[in-house]
Amino acid sequence: SKERSYRFYNWWSTPNGQRVSGFGMLTASILAAGYQVAPHTFMLKIVRDYYQQLTDGFPTRISSEMNAIIDEVLADMRISAQETARMKFFVMSVMDCNGWGDLSGETRLGFPFFFQFSSREDIPLDSMQFGNRGSAYTKFLSKEELESTQAEQLVDGMLLSKEAKKFAIAREIVKLKMSPHYFFAFLNSTFVLLTHFFARTTNRKLELFRKPPMFRGINYGVLVFMMPLTYYMVKDRYNHRLQGVTDESAASISADYARGGVEYYSKIMQRHVALRDLRLDGDQLFNMQGEEIHEYIRKRNKPFKERRQTCAQALQTINAVNEAVQSS
Repeated sequence: SKERSYRFYNWWSTPNGQRVSGFGMLTASILAAGYQVAPHTFMLKIVRDYYQQLTDGFPTRISSEMNAIIDEVLADMRISAQETARMKFFVMSVMDCNGWGDLSGETRLGFPFFFQFSSREDIPLDSMQFGNRGSAYTKFLSKEELESTQAEQLVDGMLLSKEAKKFAIAREIVKLKMSPHYFFAFLNSTFVLLTHFFARTTNRKLELFRKPPMFRGINYGVLVFMMPLTYYMVKDRYNHRLQGVTDESAASISADYARGGVEYYSKIMQRHVALRDLRLDGDQLFNMQGEEIHEYIRKRNKPFKERRQTCAQALQTINAVNEAVQSS
């Protein structure tokens, strides 16, 4: 048994072993890239079906008011007729807008179900489930909770102005234009290949195949710790930049969009404050200001306060330009 383990350990240093490991890591890099690209290409329908809001077992129809808002956004952003024809909108069962695909091909853009609400009477708070989507860890609100200040705050947070809805949809169209999934696919693939490259280089330079297995174990342990850490640092930094650019671009369309952005992020934070008490695990997800707190090391998203400030600064810039034009 010991001799068999020794042969297996040394086999990886042979040409055949190195070919197998190289082929395995190449396959892993392709799969890692595909993980990012698939939802935006051949899995578009699956993604839409997963997030789609259902009413009586059928996809929720987009209201005439929302169709009018969508048409306004497309006109304001000067989206071509060809791009518009390939862009399909749908109502989602989650709390924020998102888009998949890119404008050179098919796209799917979803907006939250409460975008269709225009008054407090439209919001069926007593029949809404609160908890983790797709799990049994959910609940309905009790009579006391339905009459609470938090419920009132949540209802108000789901009622958005036309400008806030336009901003959220425009932000996702900007992101679709940028096609960030291709960068994330490249990043995934690159880090898988870099991990293999560093492992092979270290083994060769330090002649670790000639030493006890413990030394290779230390080498791989360091890589397993450092490479994911570096990967998430790069990915999260890019994601912060992406969110900043999309917010700024959407808010810069006009003063209405900028005001909508300020309201949109204010209402997100308001809903999160209410959900701290209404959700089963709300105090583990959101802080007292409505920011996400479920990530202790990673910070994949910019704080909502900063994103709101980006929109406020865009509004100040637009107002300053308009005042300068009027005074000249």
